[in-house]
Amino acid sequence: MVTHRYNPRQSAVSDRQVRTEPPLSRIHRSALVPRPAEQLFDLVNDVAAYPARFDWCSGARAETLADDLLLARLEVRIAGLTTGFSTRNRLARPERIEIELADGPLERLTGRWAFRPLGHAGCRVTLDLEIGAGHSFASRLFAKGFGRIADRLVADFVRASLSAA
Repeated sequence: MVTHRYNPRQSAVSDRQVRTEPPLSRIHRSALVPRPAEQLFDLVNDVAAYPARFDWCSGARAETLADDLLLARLEVRIAGLTTGFSTRNRLARPERIEIELADGPLERLTGRWAFRPLGHAGCRVTLDLEIGAGHSFASRLFAKGFGRIADRLVADFVRASLSAA
């Protein structure tokens, strides 16, 4: 008869291995924009217009859940594939938009757009994101591709704001 004895050292090691989480990618981008904060806030919050503005977005819809809460669904093209995800966006116009993953292939997506007025100079736009992939290959691939998109989001919105005027 074979018996197994509890070994706390082995158990602790195996627990850590099971709980290992993929690393988070952190993105911080900022830009000075010669436009009012309200204009940039409205541009970022106009989720339905993303497909017309950005080549990485193939579909978008937004549903207002409350005066300060928006459910946004995006279909994005990454490495020839189209994948969707949804976020809950808490709105504080014109100061900030807080982002939290609602569903999609990522394990985690949280962040914040901030719009700080600078008087006649325009505003400072800042984006901070944390992106965490799940354990599946598809999730990791999406996280890597979405990280590339997120890395250029501020520049994309700055270009859109300048061409809109």
